[in-house]
Amino acid sequence: KKYQMSYSVYLICKEEDFESKKESLQDPLIKDFHRISPQYLNNNGTVLKDLHTRYNTKPENILGKLGCIAAHRLALLSIYNQKSTNNIILEADAVLKEPLPDPPSLSCYMGGWMVPLSFSSKEPIQVNPNLGMNKINPDLFRIIMCHSYFIKYPTEAVEILQRTFIPKIKNMDIHMANQKDLKFYLYPPLFTQGKHISEIDKKINKNHQYSEMYGLQTI
Repeated sequence: KKYQMSYSVYLICKEEDFESKKESLQDPLIKDFHRISPQYLNNNGTVLKDLHTRYNTKPENILGKLGCIAAHRLALLSIYNQKSTNNIILEADAVLKEPLPDPPSLSCYMGGWMVPLSFSSKEPIQVNPNLGMNKINPDLFRIIMCHSYFIKYPTEAVEILQRTFIPKIKNMDIHMANQKDLKFYLYPPLFTQGKHISEIDKKINKNHQYSEMYGLQTI
């Protein structure tokens, strides 16, 4: 019963950061942590073709994005191999903002950034979420960023994993949003993305701002 109401956390981070990251994520409902190694790919002349991206994306950025995808694949595969239920996949920059509730009954985002279907749209998203579980309206918005998401069952993990094996894949968060891998989100977010220097872009971005309350303004 105790294990049924607790979480396994799959944390993508470097070995030297694992203990400090675990310490920052302490919560009584987390029963165990699994470290997933970040993936650093080499440019062998072929791997760059795997990413669906803009023509002018720098090769080193392409490798970083593909490395991110590879790390999430490893996390999903690890869930399937462990046959664990109530799983949280976290990137190293995830910051716990709220005490964890009992595990949800559905797989969902535990944080992210709510954006219009088209990045060119300037219209604010008119959404007034309820506290707790909410359904994503695929005709109105999508959620990007994959620093924190919940996978209920290992069978779901392997299904999401299998959908990443395509000839051309977009950034992991865009791919997951386009595939509608997760159809629900928790509000308010349990995790935000901490302010940090991106390993992909080598600069500080605004994701720590965008992930506050999913980037929604009070309606």
